Amino acid sequence: MRMPEALFFIDWDNHIGSFLKYKYPSNSDLDLNVILQFLISMQSIASSEVLQIQDNQNLFLIYGIPGKKNINESFNYTFLALKLKPYENIYLDYYKIELTTLGFDLLNAPNNEKKLKFEILVDKLFKNKQYKIVFLGLPNSGKTSTQKFFFQKVNYREILNKTIIPTQGFETEKINYLDLEINLFDTSGQELDLWLHQNKYILTDANLIVFFFSVDDWKIQKDVIKNYVSHLISLKTNSDLNISKIIIFCHKIDLILHTDKNSYTDFKSNVLNELKDTNIPIFFTTIENGGNEELFSAFQLIINEYSELFSRLIEILQPLIEKFELIPLYLLDNYNRLLINFQYIRTFATNKQNEIYIPSIEDLYLIFPNISTKSVEIYNTAFCNPRIMIYLYENKESKNNFYENLIIIDLRPIISFLGFIVFKLKSEISLAKIMDEYKYIIEKFKL
Repeated sequence: MRMPEALFFIDWDNHIGSFLKYKYPSNSDLDLNVILQFLISMQSIASSEVLQIQDNQNLFLIYGIPGKKNINESFNYTFLALKLKPYENIYLDYYKIELTTLGFDLLNAPNNEKKLKFEILVDKLFKNKQYKIVFLGLPNSGKTSTQKFFFQKVNYREILNKTIIPTQGFETEKINYLDLEINLFDTSGQELDLWLHQNKYILTDANLIVFFFSVDDWKIQKDVIKNYVSHLISLKTNSDLNISKIIIFCHKIDLILHTDKNSYTDFKSNVLNELKDTNIPIFFTTIENGGNEELFSAFQLIINEYSELFSRLIEILQPLIEKFELIPLYLLDNYNRLLINFQYIRTFATNKQNEIYIPSIEDLYLIFPNISTKSVEIYNTAFCNPRIMIYLYENKESKNNFYENLIIIDLRPIISFLGFIVFKLKSEISLAKIMDEYKYIIEKFKL
């Protein structure tokens, strides 16, 4: 579980120098010699506003803003010191984002607001909300394979070519996904009636239930599925289980999607019509060929609902966006899989059941190097170092103006578990100028 050891706010006084103003937890302490060590390190070796220091068994992240020189030509600093447990180096990107956003607000706040800002940062860092997601549904409807594909990032070929042993009872897994901590319950389809009746306690306090049935399930036992969905809705509405949200996956849609598009359209219309009174978002999904548009749109809905990462990311990139009038389009993770389509940010309340709103993933992937085997043209590739990349993409053969003049920026220097972000250019802009601005952002946020 992600949980730092302590947070310290060191302030500056012109008479006594640096002093410990706020701390959390209250029984934590920071020796004055350690504070002095931090100050020396920040003056001598810090190349950015975030500094990583290993002190014996302790790992610290230091975020500070240099003060003005006084008459003795010495620097004064006001800074934050976040003490981490040794194993938490895997969360450095997450903590870096929080320090450089909420921490920035704290250090720049008026003195009478600093305590409140400190408490807000403490609440974010130390009181992490965990989310409970339950995969529920008929036997062999794709619950475990979807979990392995999306959260464990297992290649779809490996999943489809290997027999998955049916889940017995239920399996729980703690998942750190992006900036989220998820307790995922993968339930046995053979025991569906048990979960909905005798052992419905497993649904208690679920932030989200994803109900699965396959294309063949619907064809064979449509009325049974409708009864299950109605009962699930009644549990959400009339019980004390405290279920927050429900969505439906009609899975294995590839069984009809690639054979007869008219049959697919008719099938989809039938499902939507039969379940229209439920007001539950329905997605027609598959993991074949790396997942379809609706699978990714469903998980985008989940991410938008619970994650703060993307609003923070746009906040970090805001100077770049405003200066060059860039329009955010797509975000990929470090597995080159689509996470967010910024054009269609949706919530559970506004989701439309009958709309596939992510453009063709195959078309989208063509703009990224080393993803598609098809040839693409990348113009004006800008390198700052081997890990900092910006591409200006232009496909002269494309008849779709939408895919012209796209800026592709590698986000891994800022957040290692992300991949690329794609922007649309409103007008022609010097790639070198964009690179200079991005270099500044990387220097500010890198560890």
